[in-house]
Amino acid sequence: MRLLIRVLFAAALLTVVAAAPAQAAPRHYTAVDLGTLGGETSAAFAMNDAGQVVGISRTASGAGHAFLWSKGRMTDLGTLPGGGYSVAVDINERGLVVGNASDATGAQRAVAWDRGRIIVLGSLGEPGSAQVAAVNDRGQILGDSSGPDNIGHRVIWHRGAITDLGTYEGLSTTRDINNRGDVVGTYQATPGAYPCDCRAAIWRNGVRTDLGDLGSTGAWLKAYPMDISNRGVVVGASVTAQEEEHAFLWRDGVMRDLGTLGGPGSRAVAVNDRGAVVGFSQIADQVARPFLWRGGVMTDLTTRGLTAGDDLSDINDRGQMVGTRDSRAKLYR
Repeated sequence: MRLLIRVLFAAALLTVVAAAPAQAAPRHYTAVDLGTLGGETSAAFAMNDAGQVVGISRTASGAGHAFLWSKGRMTDLGTLPGGGYSVAVDINERGLVVGNASDATGAQRAVAWDRGRIIVLGSLGEPGSAQVAAVNDRGQILGDSSGPDNIGHRVIWHRGAITDLGTYEGLSTTRDINNRGDVVGTYQATPGAYPCDCRAAIWRNGVRTDLGDLGSTGAWLKAYPMDISNRGVVVGASVTAQEEEHAFLWRDGVMRDLGTLGGPGSRAVAVNDRGAVVGFSQIADQVARPFLWRGGVMTDLTTRGLTAGDDLSDINDRGQMVGTRDSRAKLYR
């Protein structure tokens, strides 16, 4: 009887395994050159699910201007009156573009481009003391601003108002915001510590949660996040007990080491809402390669149409990616 039960159990297990869908191999990507605004170089930083891409490009005069690439055309988003520089760092699904631009005095201002119109977002202190990091689909714009006390603050701009999320010190950073309003970045765990005792964290409804790390005992920056999905999945890099930097994925309080492509180091830079992660990893000879991690498998994207020189920056829910190759903005689709 026991033998029969074991046989039936084994047969059922094999049926379940056989029925489980195999993880499809990543597609073979084609790189599309997005061009420039007349100069020699450009770089892509973010994209949305519609395939719109934002970044920075040199103009014919050599100035750096923010661009929006859509349906095969790169558009110069311009600068503030009298200013000579701008950069677009993020775009949401409604096409709202955010970034930074210099004004006539040379000060850098936090800005948004809404249907072609540039808007100055303001600051907590002196003009030029704020900068933008990201935007979500609700139109909440995340960034930093110095206050009247000349201390850095995390802030959110929304519907013409600026909300102070609190001060930070040292080398704390502000990285990303999702549609739930979750914010990720780093904070200084020990006030006044030098070098910075910096930790990765998520802020949800005003409550900070430390993301943990991969076991380092020596690094002053043990982990830092790069991106957060709308499902609350965070990716970035952390230093392991072997003092190697590895890409991580954090979900529901647990940090997972994504490993490497055979070398000592890796870093995740973006994650989409389907859980696909992109970044770069060293191989055995320590040359960095772009990777796609999905379903527990890290794939060297140089086997899928990319090159070792491709610097990826974002992935959308359609699996399209953007980045830079040979100092030119690229879309990989």
